[in-house]
Amino acid sequence: MKKLVALLFIFPFCLTSVAQNVGIGNPSPAEKLDVTGNINVTGTIKANGVDGTPNQVLMKNNSGTLAWGDICDYKNMATFSNSSGSWAVPAGVTKVWVELWGAGGGGNVYAGGGGGAYISAIFEVTPSSLVYYSSGAGGAGATLNAVAGAYSNISYPTASINLVAYGGQAALFSNPYYLQGSSGGSFSISSGFTSYIGIPGNSGRSSVATTLQSSATNFYEVISDGVGGDAGNTTATGGLGSYVTINLNPVSVTRLKFAKPGNLPGGGGGAGYFGTTTSGAGSAGGESGGNGMVIIHY
Repeated sequence: MKKLVALLFIFPFCLTSVAQNVGIGNPSPAEKLDVTGNINVTGTIKANGVDGTPNQVLMKNNSGTLAWGDICDYKNMATFSNSSGSWAVPAGVTKVWVELWGAGGGGNVYAGGGGGAYISAIFEVTPSSLVYYSSGAGGAGATLNAVAGAYSNISYPTASINLVAYGGQAALFSNPYYLQGSSGGSFSISSGFTSYIGIPGNSGRSSVATTLQSSATNFYEVISDGVGGDAGNTTATGGLGSYVTINLNPVSVTRLKFAKPGNLPGGGGGAGYFGTTTSGAGSAGGESGGNGMVIIHY
């Protein structure tokens, strides 16, 4: 009789099993373990045999399997400028966010160079695979015909992804004095890829000259030489142009401000005179564009 009473006392607290499903506080469990109520865990929880690390949360990975992971993506970054190579995806990384700017074009004596294009993109990766990158060099400045900025590129062959941010165009000279080809860089992406934002670079500006008169016989010009174009998704990356005054009778030149190269990333080079003298004809020419840049966030 004592044994029967003991069994009757224990029975209400037993687990309920239905077709190999186990219920706790649930007489009709629908899963292998079906709990109605709160759960208190003293130890740890493993997802598919793997324990989490501090600040991680339980989530589903790309395969739909429960796993520990970081709720905040892209806590680290790798930055490259005027270089090329490959970047190995670290262990545990399954998605990257990349940003790339094409290099800036060089300016000449009459106009600033164009700014490089910008691309922002997100794509999935496999640990230990390689992401290939190149970040172009800024174009050289010149008196007449400068050099265009080189492109920047991200390529991930595993997923057939190819992203190209082209460099800004160079400031070119053609008679009469007008600007040719210093438009900002464009961009291209691999077919079918949609997880991106692309912004073209800004064009370089032409010089502006104003003729003034200081006396009945003395005339002079004030020249604001062209500013380089800003790279896509940036501000103030284009190099400043010179500010020059030219006395026309007799001829003399006073430089009040010198041209500046384009800034990183991808700013176009400024236009105009450069050198160390403050008067006289001196030398003239534009400045180089800023180098391109690639950033891999992971």
